[in-house]
Amino acid sequence: MSEKAKRLRVYLSERDHAEGRPLWQTILERAHQDGLTGAVVFKGLAGYGAHHRIKATNVLALSEDLPLVMEIVDAESRLQPFMTWLDSTLQEGLATLEDVEARLFRNGKRAGI
Repeated sequence: MSEKAKRLRVYLSERDHAEGRPLWQTILERAHQDGLTGAVVFKGLAGYGAHHRIKATNVLALSEDLPLVMEIVDAESRLQPFMTWLDSTLQEGLATLEDVEARLFRNGKRAGI
């Protein structure tokens, strides 16, 4: 049986920074510190965001500013305090919150979210 959960997606860029380091790293470490069930960072091949500039991989480019997508899945009650922190941390980007059905497994057995 699946459990009702939420998936938080955060769309940002490689060059986004907070607290003197990459924003994705700050968000990932905060999610871990808060004990959220799981998080992952995906690197995009191309995309655009708030400024509507298309960013894409270029083998000749010395530096990249590719899009990133982070996903964090947990119970809504656990994500709400994290999202309050995220609201105060994001300067640019997009965050979405979606309903999902989740099944968590630990040590080969089903576990609760």
